[in-house]
Amino acid sequence: MTQGPAERPPAGYGPWPYDQARYDQLVQWMGTAMASLAPSGWRRVDLRVAMAGGASRAALAVVMADGSVREFQAPREFLGVAAELRSMMYRPGAGTWFGMRFMLEPPGAYRTWFDADLDPGLGGEAYRRDLAAFPRDWLPVWLGGAPRSVDRTLTPDEQQQLLGDITQLLGLFLPSGWAESVVRYAPDGSSVQVTGLDGRTVTFAAPPALDEMFAVLKQGASEPWTSATLRLTFPDVHEITYETAPRHEGLRLAGPALPPDGETRPDVPDDERDALVQYLERAPIVLAARSLDTDELDSERAQRVPLTFHTDGTWVWSGAVGYYLKAHGVAPDPELVAHARGNGFRPPEVDDATRGAAVALIRT
Repeated sequence: MTQGPAERPPAGYGPWPYDQARYDQLVQWMGTAMASLAPSGWRRVDLRVAMAGGASRAALAVVMADGSVREFQAPREFLGVAAELRSMMYRPGAGTWFGMRFMLEPPGAYRTWFDADLDPGLGGEAYRRDLAAFPRDWLPVWLGGAPRSVDRTLTPDEQQQLLGDITQLLGLFLPSGWAESVVRYAPDGSSVQVTGLDGRTVTFAAPPALDEMFAVLKQGASEPWTSATLRLTFPDVHEITYETAPRHEGLRLAGPALPPDGETRPDVPDDERDALVQYLERAPIVLAARSLDTDELDSERAQRVPLTFHTDGTWVWSGAVGYYLKAHGVAPDPELVAHARGNGFRPPEVDDATRGAAVALIRT
């Protein structure tokens, strides 16, 4: 049954039926209103809105011809329009956005971004009210949800969708005067470099939600890679390149024993754990130190982490991989696990040449 205006919750306090004509009307109104507020010589007008559970915040900035940025008070009418959009854009199970951005450039070109991943910074009580008004199945980490992860190869369409989500997220938090952004992702740390309309370039750390999305892209890759570089040109033209895992004569170096922040690995099934531990520990040792290392997950333990490297002729891994799986249940690199499973958890014989190649790989 169609929901009539009298039966609807107030704008921003619950779902409304989607109305494309009304959406277009509201967006057009915002563009016209923003242009009327801009001073002479403007190059871009940038409106940001954050909303949740009746709490809201709006900021209006104008980028001038020389690339400088002026801040203005955003009229409250923008919040009313944004609240109506937020109610209309609700999708059952998926929820609605927490952050909206509207950028206008002369003579009237505009671009909108909507985001449900970044914390709008409006407080826990607002979030509780919002989840009651706009139920959603998936919660971001800052709302108490689990990090995204995937245990299968993503289809090309799914990869493109995820890249679109990444560029959408970037578009929401880049500075008002941005012209180009370069994101360099690596599991042990990522950065965002931004070049503005004024030609200046700054670099800052990537937000956790961005790292989380890249981690899923890495997990679901059809071919393994170790790091990625995404170049985004205003407003949404992007290209991505991947750096592959280090290889030496067919050998591959497994990921670290402890997954970096933001990386989620599938658990090793209980009925395979002992067999996998034996595989990791019994494969030929190609490099070893006389000492032991400290357990990073239990500082009270004596030094007992082996400082060794093993190979099965295809993969090379540190002795810490087997230790942390055995002592703490920390899953190894999932591709290494799959390879060991394919070998029936029986390490093959490895000739001297391959052992030497493994040592060379470790030392590169």
